[in-house]
Amino acid sequence: MSIMARNARFNIANGGVLAGKAKDQFGVKNVLPLYHGIDTQYWSNGADKQHGMIVCARRFEPIYDNDTIIRAFGQCHDSGQGLSLTFTADGTLLEGARKLAAEVAPHGAKSIEFIGGGVDADHLRRLFASSEIYVSMSLSDGASTALLQAMAMGCFPVVSDIPANREWLDHGCDIELVSVGAVDALAEALQRVHGGMTRRANAIERNRAIVEKLASSRTNLSYLARYLRGHAE
Repeated sequence: MSIMARNARFNIANGGVLAGKAKDQFGVKNVLPLYHGIDTQYWSNGADKQHGMIVCARRFEPIYDNDTIIRAFGQCHDSGQGLSLTFTADGTLLEGARKLAAEVAPHGAKSIEFIGGGVDADHLRRLFASSEIYVSMSLSDGASTALLQAMAMGCFPVVSDIPANREWLDHGCDIELVSVGAVDALAEALQRVHGGMTRRANAIERNRAIVEKLASSRTNLSYLARYLRGHAE
């Protein structure tokens, strides 16, 4: 892999963080950081927000640490703010997560929905359109497609403080970063964002504009085509 990368005329990395890792790990210099991106025309019109709705689109696998989200939500529910949480995906840890929800939020278990089995794009789009907050506590990630989709649909991101997420803060997006595994801090962040109506409203336009500028798949594919033509022999 490293030999191929070094010998290639150029390499394409899905964003700046991965481009930097490619340079550091493989000694590659000719790396083009270009987000794969999303179809921003499809992922749009997220204006029908429901009070207190939080959505998570990550699978129930160890790398995504959905247990931290459930434990934090248990604390939020005790605050009486009327929050709800929807998980869209399945995974090997799903049944354990259902049991955890019953333990840590026994009075709010009905406020946590596990769709299971995954959802198609249209269903996910409707969920993002309805949700105030997108949450992910992934331990590691690349340029998350679900995060981009959520921001394009007007969800305020509350996500783990890892390089791939921090990159969007550096780009100017308004997001909440929470240390990996920090249950108390996540609960506080979710309640703070839920209570910050003006901040959330301002972030909708701001975050979407940045996603459209940097992560539109149509724009970036057109740029890549021009780039390839310009470097063709």
